[in-house]
Amino acid sequence: MGFSPLAVIKDLRKLNFSINQIKAYLEDRNINTTIELMEKEIDLIEKEIMPLVLLKKDLEKKDKVLKDFQKIDDYEKIKIEKIAARKIIFIEESMSKE
Repeated sequence: MGFSPLAVIKDLRKLNFSINQIKAYLEDRNINTTIELMEKEIDLIEKEIMPLVLLKKDLEKKDKVLKDFQKIDDYEKIKIEKIAARKIIFIEESMSKE
């Protein structure tokens, strides 16, 4: 954030501060209000970054799964396997999804 009034106004507008909020800040500008403002700015940036970080992690996981699939030679072919008989449980009552 720049320190000239014009730079401050431009920075605050980027953060969606209203004209009244900017005016109030400029009228009472001191080191304490500037520190407070910068801390609020950092918090706002963190809130904007977090969804992108989560999206990136999700995309990285999907990318890894696809790349692992790509390493399997016959991943596109239907494969029939015979498995041993297994027991099942049949419940005649209705069950909740919980």
